[in-house]
Amino acid sequence: MKVIILAAGEGKRLRPYTNSQPKCMVKFSNQSIVERLIDQLVRFGINSADIVMVTGYMHAKLDYLPVEKVHNRNFFKTNMVHSLMCAEKKLMSGDDVLIIYGDIILSDDAMKVAIEQNAGINVLSNTEWKKLWEARMDNPLSDLETFRL
Repeated sequence: MKVIILAAGEGKRLRPYTNSQPKCMVKFSNQSIVERLIDQLVRFGINSADIVMVTGYMHAKLDYLPVEKVHNRNFFKTNMVHSLMCAEKKLMSGDDVLIIYGDIILSDDAMKVAIEQNAGINVLSNTEWKKLWEARMDNPLSDLETFRL
C-alpha cells in the first residue's frame, strides 16, 4: 500500500500556532500531528518509503521527516485536489493508496480500518462531527466541506 499525506495548507484557522510552521506540525501530546501519523502508519506495517507527503506552506520545516515529499508550489491558491494531483505518480502506481489529511488525528482503531479495508474506495468519517465543530465555532456549517453519504 502507498500512502499520500496532504500537508500543503497554511492552517490560517490555527493561528498563532501556524505562524512559524505548517499546520501538520502543530503538537498533540508532545508530538506533531504528522509525526504521529507517520509513526502510526509504520506501526501498522506501512514502509516509510511508501509514504509521500504533499507539502506547501513552510515546506522546508518538513525536510527532516523520513518520507518522500512533493511540493505544491501553488498551495496558496489551489485546493486539496490540486495537492493530490502533485502526487499523481503514487496515486496512479497501481497499488492500493491511502490518502490522509496531514492535520487529522486518527485513533489506532480508525487507522487500522483505513489500512485493512479492501472495498474499493473507503472514506472514514466521524459521526460526532457536529459536536466537535460546535465547540470551536458559532456557526459550524459555514466552514464545512461537502460530504454526503
